[in-house]
Amino acid sequence: IFTLDGGGGTGPAAGGEQGRPYFWGTRAISPEGPWPGLFMYIAKALPSAKKVFLASWIEGSLTNVEISTLQQILGQHGMSLVGQDLFAIGTSNFANTMEKIRSASPDIVMLVAFGEDPGVFMKQYVTSGNSAQVIGAEYTADAAKVAGSAYDKYYFAFDYFNAGQPDNDWAKYFVSSFQAKYGYTPDFYSANYYEDTFILWELTKQVLKAGGNPNKGPDMEKAMERSLSFPSVYGGSGATPGTITFSPQTHSVTSRSMGVFKATGGVPTALALFNIDGADFKMM
Repeated sequence: IFTLDGGGGTGPAAGGEQGRPYFWGTRAISPEGPWPGLFMYIAKALPSAKKVFLASWIEGSLTNVEISTLQQILGQHGMSLVGQDLFAIGTSNFANTMEKIRSASPDIVMLVAFGEDPGVFMKQYVTSGNSAQVIGAEYTADAAKVAGSAYDKYYFAFDYFNAGQPDNDWAKYFVSSFQAKYGYTPDFYSANYYEDTFILWELTKQVLKAGGNPNKGPDMEKAMERSLSFPSVYGGSGATPGTITFSPQTHSVTSRSMGVFKATGGVPTALALFNIDGADFKMM
């Protein structure tokens, strides 16, 4: 079975699947993928920030990868990890985490949690007496609803699809057609599955043209290995779409538009945009 994994996210080493046949990750690795560009932003926008605290879901061996990667990037920027707290998915009381943050007195809190959990965290954080900037790995309307005005204090860094400010004409068409059909604004999940569908469509056309069978994994795999680059609703400008490219070795993205964002009153805006490894970094 040929698989494109990445509507919701692709974790570190894709859960051990990275580089395996028939498995391709179409998202930046989460949460680590944006970190090179994120810390380039921090160095420019928050130059006095030197101490970082990690508040993260407990994700088994993936948490060790996360911590190791974070420490490496911090070292490159003359920063240090001054504390951490790992909590269960669905945690509703963050009192213990807030106390650990207060004791560590960081400048930045890296929050690695998803779904509604970041909203629950931020609602408690803004009343905890802590003032370090929280930077999360995701933004969803559900979490924003839980947090309310507390989400105005929340930054996030990932390959976020900003439907309010689409990057290129194809992205604008996607947003307008999605809204016309479903009556609401698409989120990054919708954008990612939409994009993945077009990748599969392109590969299917190539396989059929070559006389192959798109229902056979090896035929789709060969087409993917020949292509490796596709148009994207992320990045680009005007009539020129963005580009998503893949490594034939890791089966992960080597080009993927992402950035650092904040949302005020539920309206996200970009603070900085960049690509894999912080390439093409620009402040907004």
